[in-house]
Amino acid sequence: MKTQNYRRKWRNFLIRKDIQLRLAIYNLLFLLIAIGFVIAMALIPLYSNFQNPDNLWSQHFSAKFFLVIIDRLVLAFAAIFTVAFIFQIVITHRFAGPLINFGKTFQKISQGDLTRKISLRSKDFLHREASQVNAMTDALIQLIIKIKDDNDRLLLILEEATSGKCKDDQLEAKLSEAVKQAGRCKAHLSELKIPFDVNTEIN
Repeated sequence: MKTQNYRRKWRNFLIRKDIQLRLAIYNLLFLLIAIGFVIAMALIPLYSNFQNPDNLWSQHFSAKFFLVIIDRLVLAFAAIFTVAFIFQIVITHRFAGPLINFGKTFQKISQGDLTRKISLRSKDFLHREASQVNAMTDALIQLIIKIKDDNDRLLLILEEATSGKCKDDQLEAKLSEAVKQAGRCKAHLSELKIPFDVNTEIN
């Protein structure tokens, strides 16, 4: 059977605004603090020079140079923060996109649909985690197939035993075979670890 293609499309970059904008703002704040610290350390000597009234020429030169630097830095800051913001959105998109893919896959699994697989683009993050989830789904599928085959075989045996066509010795053999088949079902089910109180209702 041909599997469906669940690859995501680049509809937009802000697919999880709550995560992407928060991460971008945090990173930009850190960038602002780091740049501000470096600029402050570089401009403190100039500021000290034009605050010195003893040397007017040095004061005039330092003040003019200080204003030119500030003027250039405003433009540089604007360009840096614009590029940094776009870069942050692009990077976080590669993280938020897989999260949406994971969420949709988990929702399908909770509904009993194991056909959906997590498929990521080559530059997306969380490839290892996606492979682990897909491997988990494959393992569950294989286990469910085994249980289904055992159950189908058990039903077939019981149908033959209750059809009325079996003689007494054949009926006893059928029932014995049914017990063995039920044991196989139990063995496969025992591979699943579930809460000890299976009668507890899950709200």
